[in-house]
Amino acid sequence: MTLRAITTLTLVLAIRAIAYPVGLTPSPDGSTLFVALEHPPSVVRIHTATGKTEASWSLPATPTSIAASPDGGTLAVTAGLAPGKLILLDSVSGRQIRSHPAGHSPVHATWSPNGQSIFTTSQFENRISAISPESGTTGTLPAVREPVATTISADGNTLFTANLLPHGPANTGHTAAAITVTDIRSGESVNLSLPNGSIDLRALALSPDGRFLYAVHTLARYQVPTTQLDRGWMNTSALSIIRTAGTSLLATVLLDDTSLGAANPSAIACSPDGRLLAVAHAGTHEVSLIDRRALHADLDRLANGESVTAVSSSLDDVPNDLSFIHRIRRRIKLNGNGPRHLAVTHRGFAVTCHFSSTLHLIHTGDGLQATVRDIPLPRPRAESPARTGERLFYDGTRSFQHWQSCATCHPGTRTDALNWDLLNDGLGNPKQSKNMLFSMQTPPAMVSGIRADAPTAIRAGMRHIQFISYPDEDARAIEAYFLSLQPVPSPALENGRLSESAKRGKSVFHTAKCAVCHDDDHFTDMTLHNVGTGTGREQNTKWDTPTLREVWRTAPYLHDGRAATLMDVITSHNPADRHGKTSQLTERQKLDLVAYLRSL
Repeated sequence: MTLRAITTLTLVLAIRAIAYPVGLTPSPDGSTLFVALEHPPSVVRIHTATGKTEASWSLPATPTSIAASPDGGTLAVTAGLAPGKLILLDSVSGRQIRSHPAGHSPVHATWSPNGQSIFTTSQFENRISAISPESGTTGTLPAVREPVATTISADGNTLFTANLLPHGPANTGHTAAAITVTDIRSGESVNLSLPNGSIDLRALALSPDGRFLYAVHTLARYQVPTTQLDRGWMNTSALSIIRTAGTSLLATVLLDDTSLGAANPSAIACSPDGRLLAVAHAGTHEVSLIDRRALHADLDRLANGESVTAVSSSLDDVPNDLSFIHRIRRRIKLNGNGPRHLAVTHRGFAVTCHFSSTLHLIHTGDGLQATVRDIPLPRPRAESPARTGERLFYDGTRSFQHWQSCATCHPGTRTDALNWDLLNDGLGNPKQSKNMLFSMQTPPAMVSGIRADAPTAIRAGMRHIQFISYPDEDARAIEAYFLSLQPVPSPALENGRLSESAKRGKSVFHTAKCAVCHDDDHFTDMTLHNVGTGTGREQNTKWDTPTLREVWRTAPYLHDGRAATLMDVITSHNPADRHGKTSQLTERQKLDLVAYLRSL
């Protein structure tokens, strides 16, 4: 091959790898970074010291995460959706070593310390797959709801899993995401529920000595009406600290400042010497550096009965103290948009920004001193209207004091599983967050149909939820984004088709008159109905008929989230058969009906 041909090939690779980092992993010594790109599917290898791209390799499927093996020789890339796969690459040549099935929706990979297993999260199957790099799946481990990240103890015996969303009904007074702690040897698990209102649990990190687990998430104040955003009235960003011995919550610390939110914490890493914690804030495009030792010293003081701030005189005060980490944390503003992944390097940390397609190297010094080097990654020449709308949807700086983005209450444009007391239909009547899928195609909007359509609801949300004025072109971009949304194939499908039980359930769906209101391709007649579930002054309220597409994904159910499961909807919460004629169904018919609903 001639020099001109080699140069041309390099340019072609650079042009082809055009957009959106979706994963980041360092080599064991931090001297090399590997970035997985969404479109076209590819991996780039970057020299940390120089910031130069050393190689670029194509992938056979769209990646969702990347992780380097303990010896640095192999890259594990989760990719695809249904079915998903685990692709193993040689980290030097980029050669594909082998590929293994990885179930439905694998979104994160963690190597065991000995390199003999890779644990992948199947987000929508609510389980973890243990995969041998050589032979494939060797077993599964449980999760609660939408596992999106894992980390493992140094001895390889304990796996910690971050579950994105709460599980269970939403009207019990405690609704929170949980961390699953699994003994890999026995397969036994315990679930540690985080403080009430914990949602969007996206990332975990262990302290170097393994004594503490750190989790970043949103702490929603969903039990108050949404009258303002000032001082974190609706949503705050949080760091929960768990003692690994005994699996108990030590404290939950707020990551915001008193009058400036730090929306959507998305990733966390701990320096190898245990001195610093780094947290990426996807909504405010920054990284927090926290003095970890000072943090624990302050928590110890509280445990010993000493006051630390004017607000905090006990550990119970800390989740409401916006000043607690102010003196031991530095916020670093990035010249990028949407930081989602963090990695430890030989000189500090690296972070990738999704929407700007940039890599940022944070070189740490004494105390909280740091310098940032920006490295552009290949990116699109122009942003489509739908992609612009997606970027705006995830941007927390477009809310008053930067407390939240649209995605805070609608992670992945779906639901946060919480009841919110919005003021558009009165005060003291909280209702479930809605799925944005097909919202543009199925008016009216909101649970009670109080908004005529999604475009109206988008603009009202800008004024009354984000408390800021948007140009109308931004609203139109979000409309384009909503129109681009596609349903995820249900994990209940068998090879993309209805199971035998679901086929029987489809018949039951019609004989039980469910199809009267949930008709056509979107499974809604776009009409309001009184199904007998209203209470108090809303006893005779008519509710919007929701689409049943992805209903398997959007628990809990009914306007106030009282039904934890679809079975609860058709049994415990269907008064007088006003929500389908289900009271006379046999147990088999009910199971078949639920199987069908879970397949939509």
